[in-house]
Amino acid sequence: MGLRAGYKQTEVGVIPEDWEVVQIGSLGTFAKGQGIKKEEADSGDIPCIRYGEIYTFHNDIVRSFNSHIAPEVAATSKRIKNGDLLFTASGETKEEIGKCVAYLGDGIAYAGGDIVILSPFKEDSEFLGYLLNTPLIARQKASRGQGDAVVHIGANALSSISVPLPPTKAEQTAIAEALGDVDALLAGLERLIAKKRDMKQAALHQLLTAKTRLPGFSGDWQVKRLGDVADMDPENLGATTSLDYAFNYIALEDVDQGHLAGFSQQVFASAPSRARRKLRHGDLLVATVRPNLKSHLLFQETSGDWVCSTGFCVVRSQSGKSDPWFLFQHFFAQIINGQIEALIAGSNYPAINNKDVAALEIPLPPTIEEQTAIAAVLSDMDAEITALEQRLAKTRALKQAMMQELLTGKTRLVGPRLVASQNKPAKSHNKAINEAVVIAVLAQAFGSEQFPLGRMRYTKLSYLLHRHAEGQAEGYLKKAAGPYNPQTRYGGPEKIAMENGYVRKHKVGKYSGFVAAGDIAKARDYFEKWYGAQALQWLEQFRYKKNDALELLATVDMAAEDLRRSGQLVNVENVKAVIRAHPEWQAKLDRPIFADNNIAGAIDESHRLFNPVGAQAPND
Repeated sequence: MGLRAGYKQTEVGVIPEDWEVVQIGSLGTFAKGQGIKKEEADSGDIPCIRYGEIYTFHNDIVRSFNSHIAPEVAATSKRIKNGDLLFTASGETKEEIGKCVAYLGDGIAYAGGDIVILSPFKEDSEFLGYLLNTPLIARQKASRGQGDAVVHIGANALSSISVPLPPTKAEQTAIAEALGDVDALLAGLERLIAKKRDMKQAALHQLLTAKTRLPGFSGDWQVKRLGDVADMDPENLGATTSLDYAFNYIALEDVDQGHLAGFSQQVFASAPSRARRKLRHGDLLVATVRPNLKSHLLFQETSGDWVCSTGFCVVRSQSGKSDPWFLFQHFFAQIINGQIEALIAGSNYPAINNKDVAALEIPLPPTIEEQTAIAAVLSDMDAEITALEQRLAKTRALKQAMMQELLTGKTRLVGPRLVASQNKPAKSHNKAINEAVVIAVLAQAFGSEQFPLGRMRYTKLSYLLHRHAEGQAEGYLKKAAGPYNPQTRYGGPEKIAMENGYVRKHKVGKYSGFVAAGDIAKARDYFEKWYGAQALQWLEQFRYKKNDALELLATVDMAAEDLRRSGQLVNVENVKAVIRAHPEWQAKLDRPIFADNNIAGAIDESHRLFNPVGAQAPND
């Protein structure tokens, strides 16, 4: 199978033709961290990084500090500056040696010993922070690590590692920003999960102790032993069990704080000797070995034969006396865990038995209905946390997939440099001036004194123009309003267009934007020289499209281009997957304009408008 057009085979794998392979040593200068003993890590207020914290506390980018030192400690340490890259010089395994983080702060900070510091000459440090932890680079670091019990790597070894590098800092920055957006989403999800867990703990304390009562319930609670309202280990496999009896087996290690992480299929003749407790739907599995780890489970399977380890005490609720979900919640609350901690205190091997479990005391409402209502509230909170945890896991997987795509150039956020195209303007000119001209001509063609051309609309029209005239739209990012090129606003084109007299800002009531100014004819001449008069005629088909429709078309087209570059089919589900995968685009799928039938129509329109050479027709 041949290489994709525009790509080349290199020592670091297949990369775009305009990327290069360089050694880390050519990217900047090396230095060493120094000082900062463990006992000095909390001696003052000056931020610092110790090499062990890079393994345990930091990932890719330094976002906060875990240690702070006194001025006298800082005097013997190594100060770091914005853009520095910090590598661990020591570690326990070759697979993890040389982990890297980028320091992007402007404040005073220091690096301790066993840290190698790289100060880049010109590359984007945030981009390098992500790149230098990829499997491709990690494998090279591992091959250069020295030692067994303790592994070391130094500047000389790091400097010889080969890395793929985009040709422009703009592309490096675009990649870093995209990955940074996902990191921001991850951080937000982690904060939200932590907040929800705190709320759940507060609810456990309030609802399970009657400090807060749910509406419609009253009456006094009573404290009872668990054995008074539930049966302990009610069914067990005995000596008369058939040797070929097959079942699903849950071991202690298969349960993680309320979650069934796995199970094994067993036959009694060869099953572990602990496989004895028979299970029914609604049984509560209480871990009696290391119960402080809270490896408890409410069993919810409804089909098949299931057995668990004797390392669990199986608690089966008595009908009308206890709700299994209500009992389950107690084992994650202090009211039960305080009793368990007292039972195992001072023990070298923390464990309890079924009699201990039966003797645990719990406060009970006067009716089973109140138990069930409380359990429902707490279970809903659990479900919300679980959903957030699943979203967090998917987002982490998305980040890894994005890193594989973006850091190898398989997916490009900035178009290739020096790509030949018969439609590209023949005369070379500054991009900012080019965009100033485009904005001006669009303002004349689509704006008026009554309805000036707004930024959102001209951005979508300019995206479509570049796709038509050049085959690609360079510099456009996945932003909330669709493909957006921040350089038009912040990089100068709008300012150039106004300073040259091509356009002026104009506002009428709630409408604001641009209209043509006195020297618009000059911009029109440039436009026709670079793009031809037919390009403006082609744009006429969008004159009466609403902004939402333009956003839909541009967004779907940009997603379709991503899919084509990665060799995937362009269909509704895949386009939605691209939209869903990007933090700033996810919310689009909740809007009616992004309904499946509208996305399908936009896919067809994109194919009709741009009909990529060699691309298949949209596939449903």
